[in-house]
Amino acid sequence: MKKFGKFLSVVAFLIPGIIGAILIASNNKIMSSTGFFAIGLIIISVISFLARLFTLNSSKRIKNLLGDEYANSPEQLIIKGFSSAIKEINEAENNAELNKIKNSKRKCVFCKSTYNINLDKCPHCGAPPQDEN
Repeated sequence: MKKFGKFLSVVAFLIPGIIGAILIASNNKIMSSTGFFAIGLIIISVISFLARLFTLNSSKRIKNLLGDEYANSPEQLIIKGFSSAIKEINEAENNAELNKIKNSKRKCVFCKSTYNINLDKCPHCGAPPQDEN
């Protein structure tokens, strides 16, 4: 749809030029009022068409230029630095929690030995884990 809108805007500038060319072709007198009107339409059409083509191309160039400048700007580099630092902190916290869980010990109520909390039963006596009261 966006391309159609750009195409339509370019064609809308060409229509007065086409009408002016038809008026000149149908009227042999260029120096008449119809001839001046036709030449005016053609001039307006050409200027408008060139201006539209320039704005289409320059807006793309400006967007590309600003995109490159913004990507390398100090603000963007600071944002990237903060986001990577926050990501590293979150990963470190997650790793610390996993290590804490992996290294947690439980004391068996029956044989009083300690074993890893992730095990389903005591590796020494085979008793299921129970809460100490």
